[in-house]
Amino acid sequence: MSDKILSRGDLVSSVAQKTKLSAKDVDAVVKAYEGAIAQSLIEGSEIRLVGFGTFKTSERGERTSRNPRTGEPVTVAARNVVRFTPSKNVKDSVAKGE
Repeated sequence: MSDKILSRGDLVSSVAQKTKLSAKDVDAVVKAYEGAIAQSLIEGSEIRLVGFGTFKTSERGERTSRNPRTGEPVTVAARNVVRFTPSKNVKDSVAKGE
């Protein structure tokens, strides 16, 4: 496993270089893209990006956990969480190291 972390700036630079667009324009597109995905998830939609993967929300039920300091049981409330399922193409590419 790699210790590399790709930041938004790294992503913007990479896309700008590959598309010959300015970093400023690419950054605006990335921000709009993230906003559109977030808003769709807030509205309860599922986002399917063919060849990449699917974003959707699911409800994580209430559960009992433990306070790590005291060991006392603590109830963790139910909440909505975001799930991402990569496409077969992405899974296969990662497995091959491409």
